[in-house]
Amino acid sequence: MKKKPSELRRNLIIVISGPSGSGKSTIISKLISSPPINATAKFSVSTTTRPPRPGETDGKDYHFVTHKEFEKMKKQNYFVEWAEVHGELYGTPITEIERIIKKGKDIILELDVQGGHSIKKLLPEAVMIFLSVPQEVLRNRLMSRATALTPEQLKKEIQHRLKTAKIENKAAKYYEHIVSNIDLEKTIRDIHCIIKTERRRLSQKP
Repeated sequence: MKKKPSELRRNLIIVISGPSGSGKSTIISKLISSPPINATAKFSVSTTTRPPRPGETDGKDYHFVTHKEFEKMKKQNYFVEWAEVHGELYGTPITEIERIIKKGKDIILELDVQGGHSIKKLLPEAVMIFLSVPQEVLRNRLMSRATALTPEQLKKEIQHRLKTAKIENKAAKYYEHIVSNIDLEKTIRDIHCIIKTERRRLSQKP
């Protein structure tokens, strides 16, 4: 990781984190497709070794690569940050950050808490938003997602992810903004307000 993007000028760096099943992808998709954020911000497409989920598109949702390709990218200092989550690798390409900066847009990053911590260390001005979801809601969302698993595999997978979620929830205290994602439309409105406030604050800086 460990290479700061060359130009950050006056762009907001918005990090959205939360446990698996907290709704990060859905919320970001809604944000970048609705005004006024669709005109002012772009989603930074991460690179991952995990397989695509139904409906996901390479280059739009993620850049999907093999473990071997990811390891090669790491050695070439291709990522601003990277982390291993549930046995798969995720990274933020420097080229994605610089592509958005050149367009003069704010940057929205979908990161787990490891990646969020790395970005905050590298870019202290980053706006950190954590999505909080009750355990039972997480359980239901994860169960609906993992349809290809056997009942026993599903049970183990849910237990593992809920255990990880408890650890990740403890990291929420390091985020400036914690948003409860139970009602999707309310969550979108809350994040809109956060971004609007942070954008105003940034524009008032000398």
